[in-house]
Amino acid sequence: MKYSIDLISDMVPALKLSDTGGKALTLMEVFKVSHLPVVDRQQFLGLVSETNVLDMNDPDVLISDYKLDMDGTFIGKDVPAFEVLSLASDKNLSVITVADLNRRYLGAIPVSDLLLSFVKDSSLHMQGGIIVLEVNIKDYSLSHIAQIVESNDAKVLNSYVLPIPDSSQVEVVVKVNTDDLTSILQTFNRYSYLVTNVYNATNQMDDILDDRYDQLMKFLDL
Repeated sequence: MKYSIDLISDMVPALKLSDTGGKALTLMEVFKVSHLPVVDRQQFLGLVSETNVLDMNDPDVLISDYKLDMDGTFIGKDVPAFEVLSLASDKNLSVITVADLNRRYLGAIPVSDLLLSFVKDSSLHMQGGIIVLEVNIKDYSLSHIAQIVESNDAKVLNSYVLPIPDSSQVEVVVKVNTDDLTSILQTFNRYSYLVTNVYNATNQMDDILDDRYDQLMKFLDL
């Protein structure tokens, strides 16, 4: 499992208080992000967003004159990658800052890099099958899903959840270590799970991976 300290990128510059909003916009465009951390003497002061700069309507205004966003915009160095992604989604951030308990700046994680790392390191390309379920978020239980898979002499290799817009439902993508999904599907049906898709061929797995990655990118609005 990767943690936040492992995901820090050298490709996200930090702004100084003496920088201008115009410089911030230029760096955001170059590095394909919409947020940048502000650091003074190694202390993380907060984030500046593209919206902040545009609302100021003056590219010459210094970063020191901006109201910086500190609430929930940084994490510690030992946070699991899934929690980093969850924070980015909750706060609609393109960059997550990593800092210690004293807010000493350690680096930043572009969410686009995080997503690529998540896909690359996942087990979705390993031999096996993929089952896509649709469940109500209140009924979602990964432990129960894993129990169903394991009751059929298989193992869950990976799973992740995508919200379905404008509904209380979520889509659960489950990768298992077998191509023969018949008995697993029968058990899911017996427990009234709605199975929306099944994939057990390599080209189909590539398609589902690409499709779910695109959906996740859209969901995070990157």
